[in-house]
Amino acid sequence: MKKLFLILLFITEFMIVGKACDIKLVVTGEKKDTYKAEDVIVINVTVTYIHRICELELSDTRITCTGMKIVDATEWKETQPGTFTKDLKVRLLQDGNPDASLKIIRKCSADGGIGLLKIKKSDK
Repeated sequence: MKKLFLILLFITEFMIVGKACDIKLVVTGEKKDTYKAEDVIVINVTVTYIHRICELELSDTRITCTGMKIVDATEWKETQPGTFTKDLKVRLLQDGNPDASLKIIRKCSADGGIGLLKIKKSDK
């Protein structure tokens, strides 16, 4: 039993450090539990290279939106070695869905990284 526990612990630890990028998404400014359709919010995206060197360019980062539309974005900026940020200004759509989401995907041979932010919204 102890051997099985150690094997599972090792596998879990490997899975945690297996990602090549740490991606964080945070709403800046006023934060609410629920936003209204047509609200404009700014989301800060931070990508940190775990392995310090990445085969992907920052421009290879895929950004997908559901229930929102990007209306403006800053360029990627290196805030410290291996850490990059970008601000996205988004408008929530009046589409009848209770949630909107922003997904950031970096896919590479080192497994890349995924960031997901869900926002509750109402059409009223």
